[in-house]
Amino acid sequence: MNPLNSTPTMQQCAKPAAKRPLGLPPRVAIYVIGALLILSADSETLSILPLLRELSVEYGLDAAQIAWVVALPGLTAAGFVPVMSRLGDMFGVRRMLMVSLTIAGVGNLICTLADGPTGMMAGRALIGGGVACIPLFYAYLRLQSDTEGEVNSAAGFMTAMIGGGLVVSFILGGAIMELGGSVRTVLWIITGLSVVVLILLWVALPENHTRVKHPSTTSEPFCSSQRSRDLFSGSAKETTGVGFRLVLSPLSAEG
Repeated sequence: MNPLNSTPTMQQCAKPAAKRPLGLPPRVAIYVIGALLILSADSETLSILPLLRELSVEYGLDAAQIAWVVALPGLTAAGFVPVMSRLGDMFGVRRMLMVSLTIAGVGNLICTLADGPTGMMAGRALIGGGVACIPLFYAYLRLQSDTEGEVNSAAGFMTAMIGGGLVVSFILGGAIMELGGSVRTVLWIITGLSVVVLILLWVALPENHTRVKHPSTTSEPFCSSQRSRDLFSGSAKETTGVGFRLVLSPLSAEG
């Protein structure tokens, strides 16, 4: 009998035993990491918006350059989101989450160390890569969901965290300034948050064992390939909409 044509058994489709990352139940740990991830992505993009006057003084920006500093993450994210989402389909969502966060973290570090408009705008352009973390993480949650209730919980979590992250991001910069910090202090703190989240993604976020395979690839178990097709086909369009909600936020703030 051809094993490729046989019906998979419960043992073949059974998930591996769940680990307890961070000492928490797996779903709770994923939500904790996701909350920090979304806060990091939101803060990198939006936390400087209440500090534009201080930013112009610190980096010597004129009005046109300030406009570019605000708009660049949204503009570059419009390219990062579909590209990173597709790469997530091909190479794994968790891996692309770490790549996106690393790109944004490097961009934020460049902004922190910049001594003029050119470095600031180059760093802000790279920060757009962090926006891709949002649709990627939603796709990750869907891949971790086995029931309709878990999918609905994932959608509710993303909506709540995106809204909460927007609020905290706007408050963060002003609060640090009130405590005697500077614009660079804000940027250093956000860079540190990116590093912490990246470490958590690496050591504590469970790997997805589903990939979008080329139809000619037959070596993958039926339960894995079928689940991947079902979940990714439903999440691709939805996650793009979630990501672009944040992509448009800086442009709206500028207007």
